[in-house]
Amino acid sequence: MKNPFKRSTELQIADQLAKFESGLETLRRRSQIVDDLLTKAREKRRDFIAENPGTEVPGEIRHAITIAELDAKSTGEEIDEYRAHITELQAALVVARERQAREAAAAELNEAAKRVDVLEGDMRKAASALTSAAGSVLRVLDDYPDLVQARPWSFPEEHDRRAQDHFAGADLVGAVIAELLFRGVPEVFDRGQYDSSITLRRMDAITAPVPSMRFEGPTPPAVDRPVSALISERLRARAAAIVAGELPLPAGAPPIEQQSAA
Repeated sequence: MKNPFKRSTELQIADQLAKFESGLETLRRRSQIVDDLLTKAREKRRDFIAENPGTEVPGEIRHAITIAELDAKSTGEEIDEYRAHITELQAALVVARERQAREAAAAELNEAAKRVDVLEGDMRKAASALTSAAGSVLRVLDDYPDLVQARPWSFPEEHDRRAQDHFAGADLVGAVIAELLFRGVPEVFDRGQYDSSITLRRMDAITAPVPSMRFEGPTPPAVDRPVSALISERLRARAAAIVAGELPLPAGAPPIEQQSAA
């Protein structure tokens, strides 16, 4: 049987549940009264038979017993119906609370995605200013190709790798940019024991389900909106999966209370 309360809100279900539980308590009291009446009517019949053997039990005694038995049976059936509805409501309340918890978790994820989208604009503005300044520095460095030595020794002047004795301007600008970023967000850099990179590394295939830090073949083109591709769209996808029940609730979500049938 379909649960008619499955799509109701938590407050609606809780209100219905309270009404059914109150009604069940009333029926239980009625059941006790009816049981007492039935017991007394049967005792009266037993006493009459004991005092009047061979005499037909009066109709009013039989009628009282019949009415009490019917009332007891009907009241018991009503109690069973109330218990069945209460069980359905308790199950629906768990579903509603889980749905509410999922929607709340999804709302947090979607709000985080919005904040990241706004911050991406700030990052793009900062990147524009940085790239402009870095380009200017790089053009200055073009006039000084031997400004910084790359190793404590040098190739002979006639060696075809003589130019590698000094850092190229791009290496220097990359190192400066990395150092500036490291001051504010050191956690975004590889801190492996043998890490000696002084330039930022791009992530390959950031729109793929599993991006890679290894480039195969030609250098891939720049991604138009890397923050959206790598972060905010994944937040939104996770939010949708939580609402759909495809992912569990995140750690820290409010617990969903379980109720047993009355």
